[in-house]
Amino acid sequence: MERLGDGTRYDLGRDFLGSARLNLQHYLWKETLGYDLHPNANADNASQPLHIADVGTGTGIFLLSLARRLPKSYSFVGFDISDDQFPIPASIPENVSFRVADAMREPPVELWGKFDIVHLRLFFCVVDKNDPLSAFNFCLKLLKPGGFLQWDEYDQADTIPFKVLPKAPITAMTEMRQGFNNGRQLSWITTLKDFCINHGLQNVECIRTRPPRELLKPYTQMVFILYLEHATLHDAAGNQNKGDSLRKLIDQCAEELKEGGFIQYEADGPPLRPSFGYGIGPQTLHTTKVLNPELGQRLEEHCLTGSVWMRWWHGGEEDRLIAEVEVPMGRLYGRLGREELMELLDDSLPNRLNKRDIQYGKRLIEVNKIDGPDHLLVLLFDDGSRDIVHAVWAADGVNSLCRRLVQRELYRPVVYTGMRAYRGKVDARKVAELVGKSFANETYCFIGVEGWHRGMAHADISHRERQLHQHSSFLLGTGGKEIHAR
Repeated sequence: MERLGDGTRYDLGRDFLGSARLNLQHYLWKETLGYDLHPNANADNASQPLHIADVGTGTGIFLLSLARRLPKSYSFVGFDISDDQFPIPASIPENVSFRVADAMREPPVELWGKFDIVHLRLFFCVVDKNDPLSAFNFCLKLLKPGGFLQWDEYDQADTIPFKVLPKAPITAMTEMRQGFNNGRQLSWITTLKDFCINHGLQNVECIRTRPPRELLKPYTQMVFILYLEHATLHDAAGNQNKGDSLRKLIDQCAEELKEGGFIQYEADGPPLRPSFGYGIGPQTLHTTKVLNPELGQRLEEHCLTGSVWMRWWHGGEEDRLIAEVEVPMGRLYGRLGREELMELLDDSLPNRLNKRDIQYGKRLIEVNKIDGPDHLLVLLFDDGSRDIVHAVWAADGVNSLCRRLVQRELYRPVVYTGMRAYRGKVDARKVAELVGKSFANETYCFIGVEGWHRGMAHADISHRERQLHQHSSFLLGTGGKEIHAR
């Protein structure tokens, strides 16, 4: 494996495979993003010639693509620690040049503050010790005051093996996915926006996107090329067995690709954006109105409200109600699909925030108060990131941090009995057709497995209909048998 000037490991090759991957990668990213330079860079409408730099330029494909469509009065400079992949000088336009430079050190002094736009992409394979500061400083010193920095990065946390066809095998691709980070810490990518803000950048915007489905195959094939590079590097290092093992894995993945298995970048799962139903208790409805009266009112209007929290039915005897639990007099209990709740919260963001800034899948591990009149809270997440907020909307699962914080000294870890409960999601409109509207509109639980309610979940519900989940109902049972929701 190659080492950069400061000892940082570079895990990829610079032969024709590496160059082919970089060129393919550029056009796939351009198709996915819809641009090479973000429109906010104003590269197409500048009042004077611009100077544009590309750091870690590799084959220079990014700059060469720009140079073909931008005015010839612009200048383009690509930087890389090696010139092995640079284009042949006689083949490039006069306004494009390339220089050898180590992005983990300082750029040449004569270039400080010379560039209007600086671009870099995919430094996850270079940044070491979970700290992008060196690369960031290199770019910042190249930039003019008020210049534009575009950092394109790949967040491996949201990459999963994915089945386009339900029966597609993904065993080999799962193994391939598990080896992606190659021992590196990569949580800095998730927090890159905060990093840039904390180091003085202004008007920072984070845009998360994913490849369209029709590009999943070439994206996955690009990963295969990357692994071939790794195999070649292992061969060169004298580890032929490791190289052969990777080539065998690639062959297996290629067969899975033929059957509908893919590698999905920036996927919505897992962790998934929630999609089951939410119970919105009286305290939440009231507290939301106190914290944000407009949001609180909209939340209550969107909820299906009533006085009953839960009805418990006998699982073996039809229409036998065991218990009915109501909320306190004068209060309401609300029910809302989580997707609807998320859309409501998204639409209520302050003007300074953008929906694209929202992150899912972050695990909260600690909440602390800040002394002061604003009553702020500090949130700590398991990826090391932090945030400061006024309030936390938390779900009280049996293992949740929320339960531990609220119960304090009364908290006891959950004890598992060995009994099991199964939950199936069913489009509530289908439930209403089968057993009546009341079951579709309320939260209920059946005690026991065998009995009349088993047939309720056997409606022929398509995958698409399941995604509609207006007010999803839950079918619960205890014991060792599953209540099926096809």
